[in-house]
Amino acid sequence: FDLCRSLGLELFQGYFFARPRIVAGQRISSDRLLTLRLVSALNNPDLSLKEVETLICRVPPLVQKLLKFINSTHCGLRVEVDSIQRAIAMVGLRKMRTWATLVSLAGMADVSRELLVLANVRARMCENLARIGGESKTELYFTVGLLSVLDVLAGRPMIEILEELPLVNAIKTAILNREGALGAALQVVLDYEAGRARTIAEGRLAQIAPRQLRQSYTDAMLWADTLFSGLAACAA
Repeated sequence: FDLCRSLGLELFQGYFFARPRIVAGQRISSDRLLTLRLVSALNNPDLSLKEVETLICRVPPLVQKLLKFINSTHCGLRVEVDSIQRAIAMVGLRKMRTWATLVSLAGMADVSRELLVLANVRARMCENLARIGGESKTELYFTVGLLSVLDVLAGRPMIEILEELPLVNAIKTAILNREGALGAALQVVLDYEAGRARTIAEGRLAQIAPRQLRQSYTDAMLWADTLFSGLAACAA
């Protein structure tokens, strides 16, 4: 990666970005840990609209960046939004969670765009698989996919970082041990990402047709690309 970047290349993808560079004895910085805790809390499905608003408003820099993003041409709002409360009312709680998470993670130092794209592709594909399977709480699947890169973001083993974050047990066990329906969906996404078609065909979600997997992945890629194009345009 470093060699390609030194040669002037700018577009990257692959499993390289999904592996943490763990240094023995390394401690996660307090700023990074606070951001990861905020992201974990934002994606708690049990939080009310008011609680999400309060979480965001506790971080003034996030409010400023988020309002700039929401008022950009990418979001397509016809009127200017001047508060988080009004923004949630106009775009909905679901979008606000996603955008606040994206802006929060994008603001972390030394986090590559490729890793954030990967996290969002996984999140969207997990959500798509949940819809195919007729699941009702698709936001839980989105969260599992999104947070499956926590070890890379923190530079620490997954089991350690999960112990420090306010996540429900079902999400933790899905990410760590691939348990339950959430874990099964994440495993399918990881297998598809790595080209392990045979593993998918023999796994717990073997009933999902190859065509459905391709459509889920393609949708996830297009969705993430649109999302990050808007973020880049806002930051320019």
